[in-house]
Amino acid sequence: MPLILQRATKENELQRGEVLLESNIHDPLTKSFMPGLPYEAQAKFFGEATSKNLEKPEFRALEIIDTEANGKVVAFAQWKYPTPTSTHQKLGLEEIAFPEGTNLPFAEAVFGLYTELAKKYYDSETMYYLEYMYVHPAYQRQGLGQRLMEQAVLDADKDGAKAFVCASELGRGLYMKSGFKDVETIFVDFIHLGAVGARNTTAMIREPRQL
Repeated sequence: MPLILQRATKENELQRGEVLLESNIHDPLTKSFMPGLPYEAQAKFFGEATSKNLEKPEFRALEIIDTEANGKVVAFAQWKYPTPTSTHQKLGLEEIAFPEGTNLPFAEAVFGLYTELAKKYYDSETMYYLEYMYVHPAYQRQGLGQRLMEQAVLDADKDGAKAFVCASELGRGLYMKSGFKDVETIFVDFIHLGAVGARNTTAMIREPRQL
């Protein structure tokens, strides 16, 4: 099988950054994020961000590689498993060092929106959290999203635990197929922050299924 699912590696972080950008290539809001940065610098920033939690036991960072394309990364995701209070991480922008050229008001609004929804619906001690998932456009509609979710969803079912995700309109349908249901949708127009366009972001929760 040419497409292999594996734990994400530090060595592949730049490729993950490129997949993130390519998967959002038609999203005007992504282009508004770092308008002053060249593509290579954006890929480096986002790629390094995907490696931040690789060694932390509560995180499961996964990637899918294409063995027929020199092992390049074509999809990736990160899950956060339930975490005791003593090791709970803050939700917010405290640890993000955005590079020069970032539209900071826009970045803070986007991450602030995710943080607001997570604080409202996500319990870090009892719930699973799909923090992000990206699939390269050339590999979409091949079931890769489901592969990146299936183990964590199975683990959640075994634990009798709920799962949480903040979904874009593009990703919402996939999550619904895996049992996630809408709990709140927020529409935000970012034009006043120098961005191009608006976005619906939906908080979704999946109830555990009986095995």
